[in-house]
Amino acid sequence: MDNNTEFKKSIKITCISDTHTKTNDLILPEGDILIHCGDFTRIGRKKEIMQFNEFMKNQKFKHKMVIAGNHDLVFDSDNYDYLVNIYKDKYKKGELVTYEEARNLLKDCIYLENSGIRLMNINFWGYPVSSCPVYGAFNYDSESNESKIKGFLDKVPNDIDIFISHGPPQGILDKIYDGKNVGCKVLRDYILNKIKPKFHVFGHIHESNGITNEFINDKEIKFINAAVCNIKYQPTNKIISFEYPE
Repeated sequence: MDNNTEFKKSIKITCISDTHTKTNDLILPEGDILIHCGDFTRIGRKKEIMQFNEFMKNQKFKHKMVIAGNHDLVFDSDNYDYLVNIYKDKYKKGELVTYEEARNLLKDCIYLENSGIRLMNINFWGYPVSSCPVYGAFNYDSESNESKIKGFLDKVPNDIDIFISHGPPQGILDKIYDGKNVGCKVLRDYILNKIKPKFHVFGHIHESNGITNEFINDKEIKFINAAVCNIKYQPTNKIISFEYPE
C-alpha cells in the first residue's frame, strides 16, 4: 500500500425527529453524533421526558443533542402557563413539571433552545420554533408573528454548519396530506439568504420524511426531514444518517 495515500475521514451523524414516545423498538446505527429535532413527547409529561432521556442515554453516539417541538409543551417558558392550562386535564398527578424541571430531566443529552454548540469542529444551532397552524410549544404563525420569528433568527451566528429546527422552511419537505406546503416563509428566507448552513435538519411534518437540496449561488444546502412517526403516529419512516467530512 502506498504510504502517501490519504484517508478521508468523516463524522457519522444520525437524525431523528417526532418520535412521540415511540422509541421502544427504534434501532439506530452507532455513530458520532445523534440529533433529535423535537416532539419526543406527546404533551411533555414527566414520565415521557424521563423515558426519552433513558432512550438517549442508551444510544451509542459520542454526542447526543435535542431540541423541543410543539408537542413538548412544558419546555416553552414564554407560553408555559397558557399551554399547560389548555391541556391540564390530560396530566395526571405528578406528571406536570416546570420548564426548569423539564430541562433538568434531560441529563444524558445536550438541550439546545435558540442556542448553539460546537462539537467535533462542527457548529450547531438549535431552533425549536414551528409556524404551522396548530397549537403547541414554540409555535408562531409566520404571517402574524414575523417580527418575533425574525428576532429569534437574528441571533443565529453566520458560521453555522448544521441548523436544527423543529419546523421546516416553506416549500422544502413541508407538504402535508392534502398537498399544502406549510413551512415557514421567514425561516426559508433566512436559511437560503443569511444563515446558509451546510445542512438544515428538521421534522414536524410526518408526511415529508426525506432528503433534498437547494443551490444558492453555487452553494449547496442539504435539507433533511427526519420525522420518524408517520401521519398515524407510528414509527415507520426512514431513519436518516449521513457522513459529514471531517
